[in-house]
This record gives sequence, C-alpha cells and structure tokens, in this order.
Amino acid sequence: MLHQGAYMDISVGDRATRSPTLTAEHVAGFAELSGDRNPLRFDEDFGAATTLGITVRCQEGEAVLEGEAVCYTLGGPQ
Repeated sequence: MLHQGAYMDISVGDRATRSPTLTAEHVAGFAELSGDRNPLRFDEDFGAATTLGITVRCQEGEAVLEGEAVCYTLGGPQ
C-alpha cells in the first residue's frame, strides 16, 4: 500500500488507490457538461413513477471519465 512519504519510500509492488465519492453535485455538473438531463436522475416524481420507484443518481459517462482521470493521474496501464 502506498502511503504519504518521500519518493524514496516507494517500493516495487506498492500500489496507489483512490476512492472518490460521487455526489449529487458531480451528477449535476456532468449533466450540465454532457447535456444528459435524463429525468430518471433528477425528477423525484418521474423516478417514483418508474418500475424502480426511485431516482437514480448515477452517470455512466462520468464513471468512465473518472476512471480515465485516475489512470492519467496515477500513470495507469499503458
């Protein structure tokens, strides 16, 4: 496991992890950028009327972009 410390403390086999928290603000921001205004994500009444019975605060595209950002930041698979 990678911990905060000096560069020289890093050993072969150490791993860096990142556990971002997806918030409603992230979903709204991504919807604004992408134009994806699916009412299932934002309209409580619409969500309640579906077979799920809830709104789904998830953006599949944002999850993909987050993964890309992590790979870029951490120097992911080449």
